[in-house]
Amino acid sequence: MSEHQVVTTFSRRVILYYDSYERGKPENRIARVEPQKRFASRFASVIALFTVLAIAGVGWMVVFAGLLMGYHKKLKRLPDARQLVTRRQESALGKPDITTFPGSYRGSDTRESFQGAAEVSGYRGSLDSPSWRFNRLCG
Repeated sequence: MSEHQVVTTFSRRVILYYDSYERGKPENRIARVEPQKRFASRFASVIALFTVLAIAGVGWMVVFAGLLMGYHKKLKRLPDARQLVTRRQESALGKPDITTFPGSYRGSDTRESFQGAAEVSGYRGSLDSPSWRFNRLCG
């Protein structure tokens, strides 16, 4: 028993020997406060348990984040599959011949580049048609 419990038990026994109306007041207070104290004690224990579990959960998240970064580094060190495929195709077929038209680089918006693209794609309409302008603006 804790010291507080010993004092409370002793006080209750002493109060029993006191023969008056005032004897009931301390007894009633003790009877009301003890369940509240037990509730507060249990609540504090549960909160402490949740805090410990939360800290453990954060610890595991840190561990898994470290593992993820380690595996990511390992994958970056492996040869890229695209490079292997490109090397294989170049060795078997030779380098691809990619021809570019004047003004065909990204961001080019000159009439000549659109005319060249229209000729290559086989477009027979006018570059001033609404469908060509819409595709040029949206595409």
